[in-house]
Amino acid sequence: MHNELLHYIKSLNARRSRQRKFGWGLIVFGILAYVDGAAGTSLPPIWFTGLWAFLIGTPIIIAGVGVLLVSYKLPVREALMFAGMQQGKLTAPALSIGLDITLDTAEEILRQLAQKGYAQVSSEDMEDGAVVYQISGVSRL
Repeated sequence: MHNELLHYIKSLNARRSRQRKFGWGLIVFGILAYVDGAAGTSLPPIWFTGLWAFLIGTPIIIAGVGVLLVSYKLPVREALMFAGMQQGKLTAPALSIGLDITLDTAEEILRQLAQKGYAQVSSEDMEDGAVVYQISGVSRL
């Protein structure tokens, strides 16, 4: 179970990279549909002209933007899973290394968890000057 969870967490960036590429691909395809429709000719591989270009291109662009927004969502769920593997104690550097995210992103995740009441600064633990957060409820994960 522990190895499966670690593999799931490690594949986070690969999944998000694929989502970003797919989202940008949809946006580019939708824009090409607009250009094809505006040109008034049928350019392969789209073959839309006039109103069809607008009716087909708009939902494709909207779907692409939606996929991009999902790919840029903070990995809070994965951070909670990682906290479960760390017995509920997290630091921003450990979270950054564990999830392979930037330190700023790790700090933002911990800040949001603290604001929502899931994490509290541990007064007894300090690791090399880094603030240690105690994540509550990780035994239930």
